[in-house]
Amino acid sequence: AQSSSAGAARPQGERASRGMKAVLLIGNFSGSLRPLTLSQPLPLLRFCNRSLIFHQLQALKDAGISQVVICHPNKEVPADWTAAIEQLSGELGLKLVCSQETEPAGTAGALKHAEALVTDDGTNDAPFIVVNADVLCSYPLRDLLLAHLKHGREGTLLTTRSEEPSEYGVVVVDERTGGITHFVDRPETFVSDRINCGVYVFSPAIFERIRASSRVSMNELLPAMAKAEQLNSMLLSGYWVKLTSTRSYMGAVASHLEIARYLAPASLAESTADFTVTGNVMVHPSATIGKVTPNPTPNPNPN
Repeated sequence: AQSSSAGAARPQGERASRGMKAVLLIGNFSGSLRPLTLSQPLPLLRFCNRSLIFHQLQALKDAGISQVVICHPNKEVPADWTAAIEQLSGELGLKLVCSQETEPAGTAGALKHAEALVTDDGTNDAPFIVVNADVLCSYPLRDLLLAHLKHGREGTLLTTRSEEPSEYGVVVVDERTGGITHFVDRPETFVSDRINCGVYVFSPAIFERIRASSRVSMNELLPAMAKAEQLNSMLLSGYWVKLTSTRSYMGAVASHLEIARYLAPASLAESTADFTVTGNVMVHPSATIGKVTPNPTPNPNPN
């Protein structure tokens, strides 16, 4: 695996997550958010005054993660990518390691490609978090870790309820145990309203299930794990969005600002004597809002 790293690792958090690692999966740098990604790669797009990847890395750090392996293809790598990763590493205090796929490997294949980095060449058997780079949510990662450690299966998948489950592959769950029984790809009739959030906790045992030097997707790996009764689930109670279009991007902004009203109200603008704020609004620190003077009544006889 080709790799590069930035920053110094600093294990933190509770015993369940001390020294744990995470993987951020970047399928490609442009995604489907054109024209937004014409001038900026998807992970570095500005989102509520920060880059998208910053929000994901911050959530991982808050869960006690000290090192993140960023898997991405070696094609169309932005010229400023290395500098951006080094800046994020220093700002967040995370060790960031990039694993570049020389050939398309699929979502599960990308994990296999990074196996040595995740497991420290087989010496680290701690579970690890996996997050898809094209999703945003409220990230209950500590709860997901605890759920994974409690049931002891190879994987735990974060799910959410969808009003349009036929647009996704649905997850069929044993409601008594949380165990995933099977998946149904784009069902034509109602089977379940749960869908895959693209956020996981895995134990290193899953690497034995992924063929080396092959293109393998999560759509192959996860059903096999469910069939072997090695995949559990946890239901998300907060917001979730998959960034598939500019419309979904704008919807994610609204959801994020709504959550910020409760979790980080100081990050939102408040009304002053000069202007009135309506709704949830975030203002960049460099921006200045001037006082708007109403237009005076025009002089009917200017001459």
